[in-house]
Amino acid sequence: MRRSFATAVLVCMYGISCANATPVACPTAGTYATLISLNSAGGCTIDNLLFSDFTFSSSQTNGAPAVTATDLVISNVIDSAPASVGLAFGNIPMTAGRAQIDDVTVAFTIASVAGNPVITGAALNELGRGVPDTGFATIDESLCTAGTLSPCPSGNSLGLHTSFNSTLVQRPTDSITLSGVPAIAVSDHLHAEGGIVGSGEITGFSNTFADVPEPAAFTLMGFGLLMLLLFRSRWLFGTTNEATPQTDKLYLIIRWFAFSPGRCH
Repeated sequence: MRRSFATAVLVCMYGISCANATPVACPTAGTYATLISLNSAGGCTIDNLLFSDFTFSSSQTNGAPAVTATDLVISNVIDSAPASVGLAFGNIPMTAGRAQIDDVTVAFTIASVAGNPVITGAALNELGRGVPDTGFATIDESLCTAGTLSPCPSGNSLGLHTSFNSTLVQRPTDSITLSGVPAIAVSDHLHAEGGIVGSGEITGFSNTFADVPEPAAFTLMGFGLLMLLLFRSRWLFGTTNEATPQTDKLYLIIRWFAFSPGRCH
């Protein structure tokens, strides 16, 4: 009877810990084209956020080098929850010389895996430069807290802006704080321009988001702590003084299921 009850407890804990798990984690290597290929599988996850619906487009004028989705190399998967969760790209050959313009637009959606309003901020970082006298490079990010950009409902549209130009006024980062939303649609417009006498280039950028832990994670942690206390006190097994090999084994198993960093939450 006691063994059956203990087995049921472990199955229950396993079910709670993995109920909202998704099968694909965002890749730490590859390119933006790799992310696009994950659309058919529903996207990929970092911490408790789902990244999906990746799109890419580009255009060039006056002979500027073409940029494709495979040119945006994944340089980092950022998982510093709750402050910073997202993706970084590098080695981008996006350069516009004299009288040239290079434009790239990437878009995707971020959502809470469980559908809870856990996204509390967004940040944009740019690596680039503008060469005197007229070169510049900018990224304009459109955010829709309704989770869709086509169209974004009135009152749900926000924006971030970064820039490098040929003057001393640079803006490599921008960020915004949110009250908590379940999903955000994102569109980044990368623009490099040389102007009359100059050049602009973008070599990398990152999109990160602040997210608070899902309520289920707190529930699991509390449940695990309660079970640890119960097993450790021998209350479930009717013993009060001596530990047994069975209770010690169950204690270690439950602790691993509830608190191991490698478990799904």
